[in-house]
Amino acid sequence: MYTTLGYGGTAVIAQNNFTVDVFTTEFGLPSNYIQSCTVDSVGYLWLATKKGISKYDGYNFNNNNQLRGDVLSLYNANNQLFYYYNNNTGLNELNPYNKKINSIAATKFTDSDPTNDHYNNIFKDSWGNIWCCDFAHVKYFQPTTKSFKSFTLNDFNVSTDRLATILQPNKNEVWIASLFGLKIWTKQNDTLTLFPDNSINKRNFSTAAIVGNDSVIAASGNQFYLINTVSKKNIQTYTLPSNDAIVSITCMYNNGIKNILIATQQKVFILNANNSKPSIIYIGNDNDGIINSIYCAPNSHYIWVCTTQGLVKLTAPSNAIKTFAIPNTVQGENAVKQVIKIASNNYCILTTVGELYLSDLYTSFKKIALPTQANFISWTGNQLLIGTNNGLLVFDGSYVKPMNAVSNTIAIKKILITKKYVWLLLKDAPPLVLNNPTFSIAQTVTVQNNNIFGKDNIWNDIIEDDEAQIFLAGWMPSNYGLAQFNFTNNSFEPIARRTNKEAMFIGDYFNRIAKSKKYHLLFSGYGGFNMINEKGIATKIVSVDHYKIINDHVEGIAELNDGKIWFGTEEGIQVWNPATDQLFALTTQIGLPSNTAIYAFDVIDTNSLAVGFNKKVSIINTDKIFERTLQEKLVLASLKVNDSLVDVFDNTITLNPSQRNLQFSFSALNFSDTKKIHYQYAINNGAWQNLDHIPTLTFSNFKPGTYNIAVRVSDNLDMWQNKQLLLTIIAKPKFIETIWFIILLAAIGIAIGWALFKFRLNQLRRINQFRANISQDLHDDVGATLSSINILSTMLSESTTLADKPKTYVQKINTDVQQLQLKLDEIIWSLKKEENSIQQIFNKLINYGTYIFDAKNINFTHQLPNDAATIFVPNQHKRSIYLLVKEALNNIAKHSQAQHAALLFTHTNKQLSIVIKDDGKGINQANIDKRNGIKGMHQRATEIGAQVFIDSSSKGTTITLQIKL
Repeated sequence: MYTTLGYGGTAVIAQNNFTVDVFTTEFGLPSNYIQSCTVDSVGYLWLATKKGISKYDGYNFNNNNQLRGDVLSLYNANNQLFYYYNNNTGLNELNPYNKKINSIAATKFTDSDPTNDHYNNIFKDSWGNIWCCDFAHVKYFQPTTKSFKSFTLNDFNVSTDRLATILQPNKNEVWIASLFGLKIWTKQNDTLTLFPDNSINKRNFSTAAIVGNDSVIAASGNQFYLINTVSKKNIQTYTLPSNDAIVSITCMYNNGIKNILIATQQKVFILNANNSKPSIIYIGNDNDGIINSIYCAPNSHYIWVCTTQGLVKLTAPSNAIKTFAIPNTVQGENAVKQVIKIASNNYCILTTVGELYLSDLYTSFKKIALPTQANFISWTGNQLLIGTNNGLLVFDGSYVKPMNAVSNTIAIKKILITKKYVWLLLKDAPPLVLNNPTFSIAQTVTVQNNNIFGKDNIWNDIIEDDEAQIFLAGWMPSNYGLAQFNFTNNSFEPIARRTNKEAMFIGDYFNRIAKSKKYHLLFSGYGGFNMINEKGIATKIVSVDHYKIINDHVEGIAELNDGKIWFGTEEGIQVWNPATDQLFALTTQIGLPSNTAIYAFDVIDTNSLAVGFNKKVSIINTDKIFERTLQEKLVLASLKVNDSLVDVFDNTITLNPSQRNLQFSFSALNFSDTKKIHYQYAINNGAWQNLDHIPTLTFSNFKPGTYNIAVRVSDNLDMWQNKQLLLTIIAKPKFIETIWFIILLAAIGIAIGWALFKFRLNQLRRINQFRANISQDLHDDVGATLSSINILSTMLSESTTLADKPKTYVQKINTDVQQLQLKLDEIIWSLKKEENSIQQIFNKLINYGTYIFDAKNINFTHQLPNDAATIFVPNQHKRSIYLLVKEALNNIAKHSQAQHAALLFTHTNKQLSIVIKDDGKGINQANIDKRNGIKGMHQRATEIGAQVFIDSSSKGTTITLQIKL
């Protein structure tokens, strides 16, 4: 099986259903030249490139800025320590998590010692010795003595980075597989000895790898040797199907099965227990560069291919889904319609164009010649019944022959084999019943429904339940498409009305039927599926209205041994788990060849389901499909604070007040298709929030405090792994956000308030004293003077000897002085804050009204509420109320020609109402808004937030002033 993929402009070929992804600098790699890679104990993939070391978390490549040179060798010591070599700095120890680098040995090109120029192919043995090699020697560094010991492999320099591969297959020995033979070093002798097997010990070995507890594979040219580390003998020799030299070997375990992976410069091969010869799984072309090495992490099904043109990821096919292609004999669609397992590794396959095959699914597809198009097949145990458009055929394994008891003029849609009968579901006719096993027309059971039952209705499936009752599924124009056979009157009867609630049905069109241990029968159709009990009553509905069914066209349906119900739609397969009431979707993301799963849907084993697609059939292991793909890993891959990457060494992150923009990146370190992994987060035990496929959380503009963030991850089947990522964010407040700042601010506020209070209090005292002084001065000086003038003018006006004209002047002086005294008295009164009660205002207005109305002979009445002495108004309100009412009283005296006037004060619900009434001639409505006095009233009312209402007619005027207290 071949799959060709175009990715990043690079065409590659994967075989045996391996898929290929290629990563280059476009995806964040510092260089396309990848020397080697390894996975650390956390789960990150580390890569040695021509521009330093890069860390890959399945989403992003994070490059170590400290290491920018050509890293020629990288060794993972499995304790969060790496050893690496580059030409610039020599041999170094690196802790990538705290970014500490310790130099072990620098490169020295200027002296005459040939052993200190290169440190390739690094390896660390169980005694702590760090091994490596140059162009002519293999050597180790002893940490306690801080010195090297070298062993010469040849007398002349070979300019290669691949002089030897160093490994430790057992606790006592270090093996060196070099271009100059296979050598063994022991700590006891501290020397190199030639490998004892003379058949291989002097070969030019390009690479080697440990592949088991007692097994090593060493490669020379296009051959590789399986060597037993105990007997120290070559057990078996393998030869690649090409002459390409082997450059790298590694091991991959898939479901407990060991696979040996072998790489040449452009190809990758696989060898497992099922194959005696290596088979190719990857071929690069000329544009894909040269393979430097291959790597597979323990318990992983990803193969990493390090090349000179990028990093290649090979993904092994799913063990849960195996897809096989049928012969491509027709153009256009030819989907697999039915799959029947008739023996171990022997299947009958029927397609939608009526082709019939016998096959083992792997290598053999034998087409059975048929005289007409087949619609359905059924296995009796020793022969195959074939329903066609022209009657019933029988295949005995060698020949196909017609069943003469059945007319060749009828079209058979489905075949149901029961213990006593064979039921044929016909097109445009009622079902036909045959005896089993004679296949003669049954006489005791004959369907009595007329032809209308077959022509007017559409019947799609037929089944026998565990109580030997026969059911039909389809469509009826006047009823729901459900029917049961009544053996008493030999006829099919609609059963939908046995269910009381019409809402229990998914719709009126049903497609297929399957048995269920829990629900008796399952009827699929448009809209979902129904459960029907032994009495023909709908007991449950799983529909698009109540569940997240990905497509309303539901065809094949089956209940597997574990109780889960599988069904196929036009948008993929779904699985309903009755125990949890959850739905899972299976699509092309998990390995289906297509999402159109409306053809074959046949249970072929207790845990195997055959699903048909266009020109393909997939065998799904229904147990393995739900195995967890996540590995209980979830890490904080990176953290940006204010758009800058920061190092994180703990899950508790403390932030300064200026650090309020965070971006977290997570990873499950699964390295699968990122669309298959879903993330959610919760803050302070709140509700889970979806991140979908994007493992990035932006957290910004948050208040000071402690935030507990939980992150969880699931696969595309919504299976959440147990391990969660727990982060604690401690956001320190600014000083202005602390309680101390609030206390300080409160203290300052209190101090300022107290100072302002004292200042205002003193100011008010000075103002009151000033007012009192003015009042006293006006009263004492101006008042006394005016009183004196008034007395003298009165005496003069009463003198009989005074001439008439001067007497008139004196009277005018007397009147003006009296009015001036009155106004002066008002000014003094308005300045006195202690006279702000309603009663005091009222008394002042009564005095004034009595004064002016007596001169006009107007009867003046007035009324005041009992609590007037306890109601006070602000000083400004007092003056405005007085002047407004005074203006109204003046208008009555001057213009109304009234006989009566009244002043009424009322107080209700914190509102003061003042009413001034007269029975005069009223105010001309045309001029009411033009008079200055009325304008003044409105202005004064507005100043104190009051309202003035004027109601005037020929019978008098009423002015109402309303004030909120």
